[in-house]
Amino acid sequence: MARSHLVANLFWRYLGQSPGAVVPATIFNAVIDALQAHQLGGSAKHYLYQSFYVATHHVCAGLSGAALIILGVVLLAPRYFPVAEQRTSLAAREIRIGRPEKNI
Repeated sequence: MARSHLVANLFWRYLGQSPGAVVPATIFNAVIDALQAHQLGGSAKHYLYQSFYVATHHVCAGLSGAALIILGVVLLAPRYFPVAEQRTSLAAREIRIGRPEKNI
């Protein structure tokens, strides 16, 4: 029962995300088709080429910045994190060790 519920949720989640991805992709494909078919005037073509150029550079700069931040976090993070001891009762320690222990 739980597995079918999970699959149904995933199906509807992906179905809901698909139209959100299809609309910008359709617009982008129409613009690319218009550029390749030479249906646009000179100023519109120049504007689209410049906007693609700038958008591509912004994406690359953002990804490079994110990679540098992640690298900094990885380099500054300690190699081993301290592990806190588990607090157990005196009776549990006696059972585990096999001998009585003094209270600390």
